[in-house]
Amino acid sequence: MYDCVYPLMYFVYTPQDRRTKYFTAVMMINLITQAIMTFFGGKIVVAVFAHMIHVPYATADTMSADTEKISGTILSMYEQSYKSVIWIALCFVVIAFIIALFLKEKKEDYQETVEERATRHAQSQQFKIKDLINRDVVCWIIFVILSAFGAALVTPYFPIFLSHYLHIARGMVSTIVSLQTLAMFIGYFFADWLEKKLGSVIAIAGAVIICIPLMLLMPNISHIAKAISISVAMTVGVILFLRSGVANMTTPVKQAFQMYLVSKDYRPAFSSLMTILTAALGIIEGLFTEYVLFTTPQGYAIAYYIASGCYLVASVFLIVTMRKKYNRITQNQQTEDTTEQTEKQN
Repeated sequence: MYDCVYPLMYFVYTPQDRRTKYFTAVMMINLITQAIMTFFGGKIVVAVFAHMIHVPYATADTMSADTEKISGTILSMYEQSYKSVIWIALCFVVIAFIIALFLKEKKEDYQETVEERATRHAQSQQFKIKDLINRDVVCWIIFVILSAFGAALVTPYFPIFLSHYLHIARGMVSTIVSLQTLAMFIGYFFADWLEKKLGSVIAIAGAVIICIPLMLLMPNISHIAKAISISVAMTVGVILFLRSGVANMTTPVKQAFQMYLVSKDYRPAFSSLMTILTAALGIIEGLFTEYVLFTTPQGYAIAYYIASGCYLVASVFLIVTMRKKYNRITQNQQTEDTTEQTEKQN
């Protein structure tokens, strides 16, 4: 629900000329909280685990680096230690729910007025599927599916890849993951500048393309670390830091951009459609990884090659199909809004 609603809220309640900046600010606040909780999350798990088995923190941290070597009661206690983090997350959800009850909205915030509907020559309020699923929306959906599928093959499995494949300690894994969140935070600073400098479509596609070389380094990270005489943890940390920063620096641009593809009346339905498609894609990706890709440990490395291919196809497709019409959509919309306001004043 959060992913479905928040782009609509920020798009409606933010000024046209500062929309990307507001999206960026909100997502930065979200990342700050996420980074703090991610940083301490793994360490809380290790601390609880150490308390349960009555060993020092350093010993428990070392044991978490290779869970295949622990079994029986000890393994069960390690799994139980994750409950502490789940309870903390539940408390935050309850607090967020209570705060959400104070939000107020008006009908015209999400539906076109009579004047707005007349302007786009659509007198009927009847829902028309063709107005929601048009060519531009289909092209955007294809891009989202390809890029999201590629990302879903690797990003949810970072902790597993680092712990089980590279045998990095659980405490260090939480540090690396939290540093990725910091990279996202830094990347967001460039969102507004990139949109104005390159345009929405080129900025979004360009960020995806730049990620590809970094993704291709991951399957060979052990050899790279050995060649440059740096620890695997430090090497993978740097690469993932760069990848996360680049991959997410246009996220505020994407959140605002997709709202331009449909009229105000259809934005809630469009946002719901994107959420449903993303959820369905997650199910397909989960089945693919469980029964095909991750049947062997090498599957975690192969996933980066597949993700790179998805990224390349998605970015090229977006540029070819949407650059001409939508690359400067934000600036064009601002000009149209200014013209309309001037005409009303006259």
